[in-house]
Amino acid sequence: MRTLRVMWDLAGRALMLAAACTAMVACGGGGGGNNSGPSFRCTDSAPNSDVVVLLCGQRTSSDVWTIEVVIGGPTTSNDIEGFDLDVVFDPADLSYVPGSATLGTLLSQDGDDPLLAANLANNDPGRLIVGVHRTNQPHGVQGDGAENLILTFSMRANMLSDFGPILLQFQNAEAVDSLGTPIGGISFSDQLLLSVK
Repeated sequence: MRTLRVMWDLAGRALMLAAACTAMVACGGGGGGNNSGPSFRCTDSAPNSDVVVLLCGQRTSSDVWTIEVVIGGPTTSNDIEGFDLDVVFDPADLSYVPGSATLGTLLSQDGDDPLLAANLANNDPGRLIVGVHRTNQPHGVQGDGAENLILTFSMRANMLSDFGPILLQFQNAEAVDSLGTPIGGISFSDQLLLSVK
């Protein structure tokens, strides 16, 4: 009889311990609470017509986001030949993933094979310099969709500890036509934020 009472007592204590662990969400030292850790986050907003913006693509790992460079459309210009731009960020918290830049579909319309160059500036790890231009056609293109993909690249959180939000900014940015003339009707807007919270 005593053995049965001890077993019931132990079973009751185990059940209460399990319930307590469930209520605490994280059972296992360190003061309880959520131990899933900080998360690398990206926020953006949709582009307007004739405005180039950065959009959150996909988070490809816990510390890397793919960033999309898009122009809102339909665009007024039907002679977009290319883009030159710098993307500026805080290198204390973020890094460009070398070799991650890839062409979008906007400039490769009608079978063109655009040239893309994307590299960090010398002596400035917080400045990505990008140039992307059509090479084989005598004329430029028009962005027909609501979001026309120019290119993508990836950004890494240097450490998964709290920072931000940090605004990725365009500088020295312009769109050019097939004569190499800047297209005045196309603008660039800074609206993408990266953070670890």
